Amino acid sequence: TATALSANTQYRFYVRATANGKYSAVAQSAAFTTPCGTEDLPFSESFATTSFPACWSKYNAGSYGWTVYTYTDEMGSYCMRYNTRQTSGANENIATPPVYISDQASLTFNMKASTAKTFKILISKDNGFTKTEVASYTSAATSKTKQTIDISSYKGETIIVYFQCTSTGSASYLYLDDVSITPNTCTTPTLNTPTVTYNSATVTWTDSRAEQWSVRYRTYNTGDWTVVNDLTNKTYTMTGLTSGTEYEVQVRNDCATTSSSWT
Repeated sequence: TATALSANTQYRFYVRATANGKYSAVAQSAAFTTPCGTEDLPFSESFATTSFPACWSKYNAGSYGWTVYTYTDEMGSYCMRYNTRQTSGANENIATPPVYISDQASLTFNMKASTAKTFKILISKDNGFTKTEVASYTSAATSKTKQTIDISSYKGETIIVYFQCTSTGSASYLYLDDVSITPNTCTTPTLNTPTVTYNSATVTWTDSRAEQWSVRYRTYNTGDWTVVNDLTNKTYTMTGLTSGTEYEVQVRNDCATTSSSWT
């Protein structure tokens, strides 16, 4: 059994006999391609060739619908294009391969349309059995527009993203390009004014990004920091402080793979 192979990759194997330190000529060879696997963050697809992207899927495909399109304007050389000349009301999806969301993340993509049409973004976390709509556009811009959708609620899940366009029965076009799923920036929180007593101080901070934080404090501009890690609430009370002494305190975000700067 060959191990540590890459997903969606063609391999060729050869068979020959060996005995007493001698080898026969190659008796047989064959090629095989490994199946697609689950992608990790960051994930991106720029539709850079004339071929439908490997490991993507197409559903409810008709005579028109989604195709790879050669472009010469702001969308770049290639993109995906949807032709709404399908039966009116028909929905056709293209879908990413499974992507594991290891951190708070955002889905981004570029889009434009020739006329208004219904375009939806759906996400499945059960391999397509059920789908949840996370965004809908009924009037797309006629120039390239970048869209960003926060999908942090799917952290820890393996998801498939579906791009769904609804046909009108007459020819018009929607263009999709530069799809990516990337971890959100590990931003520095905003520290609020502490509440102070003669021997304690409670600090709070504002942050919409992280789920875990660290606090450090010390006598102002002297000595080593006292560091408190793995905080899951946006507040911390420092106790056992010396009355009449000036202290400094800082907080940072602890994201999945990195940390922010201290405040």
